[in-house]
Amino acid sequence: MKKNWTLDDMPDQAGKIVLITGANDGLGFHLTKAFAQKQAQVIMACRNLEKAEKARHEVLKLYPEASLDIVKLDLGDLQSVKACAETVLTHYDRLDIIMCNGGIMAVPYGKTKDNIELHMGVNYYGHFALIGHLMPLIKKTPGARVVTTSSAAEKLGRLDLAHPPRAENYNRWLAYGDSKLAILMLGLMLDEKFKAAGINAKALSAHPGFAKTNLRKTRLETEKNLWQRFQLRFYELISMPAERGILPLLYAATDPSAKGGMYIAVSGIGEIQGHPKVSKAQKRAYDPHLRKSLWEKSEELTNVTF
Repeated sequence: MKKNWTLDDMPDQAGKIVLITGANDGLGFHLTKAFAQKQAQVIMACRNLEKAEKARHEVLKLYPEASLDIVKLDLGDLQSVKACAETVLTHYDRLDIIMCNGGIMAVPYGKTKDNIELHMGVNYYGHFALIGHLMPLIKKTPGARVVTTSSAAEKLGRLDLAHPPRAENYNRWLAYGDSKLAILMLGLMLDEKFKAAGINAKALSAHPGFAKTNLRKTRLETEKNLWQRFQLRFYELISMPAERGILPLLYAATDPSAKGGMYIAVSGIGEIQGHPKVSKAQKRAYDPHLRKSLWEKSEELTNVTF
C-alpha cells in the first residue's frame, strides 16, 4: 500500500457502475462526490428520496456531467431491500462496486420491520440481504468489489447470536459494536466464498476512523441522555473531516493493489485519524465457528441464500 494514500491516488472510474447505500448523507454523500469526480456512474440507494434528490443536486453543482441515479432502499425493511435489488437487476447490466455504507449509530433500543434489533437489522442484515439479491450482477461483472463499512467500534462487539440484545439489558454502543463486527466479518466471509466458488470478485472491509458527519450531529440534536451527549461531543472533538474518513473505503473499492479479504483502517494512534493502512480486526472476526453461525443466522433471518 502506498504511504499517505489520497483521493489523487484513486484511479479513474469512467465506465464503472457503483452502488452506495446511504448515499445522500454523511460518508455516503462524500463517497458519492468522490466517485462522481472520478467519472463513475453512481446508484444512490437511499431511504429518503427527497433528501437523496437534494444531495444529487448538490453533487451535480460540483460535477455537472456526473451520472447519478436514485433508488429507494430502506435497510431496516427486507422487502424494501429486495425491491431495491430487483430495480437494480432490471436496469443495469453490470455492477462494479457495492459500497455497504448506510447505517445507524448508538440509537436507543428498537426493532426493524422484520423484528430484528435495529443496529444489526440496518447495519448488517439489510446489507447481507442486498448483496445476496445482487449476486447475479456481481457474478456477471469481472473484477467486481464489495466493500463493507465497519468501525473502530468493532472492537466492542461480542456478537452473542444466541442471546440478542433486549430492551431491559440494552447497551447501545455494544449493540453498535456488534453490528460493526458483523459487517466486517461479512466482508471477510464473502471474499472466501468468492474464492471458493471461482467468482472473479473481491470483498473487503474498511473503517473511516473518527470522521465528522451529520450522523453524529443529528444524534446530538436529538439525544436527551447527558452521558450520551458528552460522549458524542467528545468523539466530535477528536474526529477528522469526512473527506479524509472516506479514504480507507475508497482505497478498498478502487486501488489495484487492494486484495480481497483486507481490512483497511487509518494509521493514527487508536485508529482515530490518519491515512489508510491495512489493519487487523479483533479475534472474533476470524473465529470459524462464529463465522459459520453468523452466516447461518443471516440466511435464516433474511431468507436469502447465496
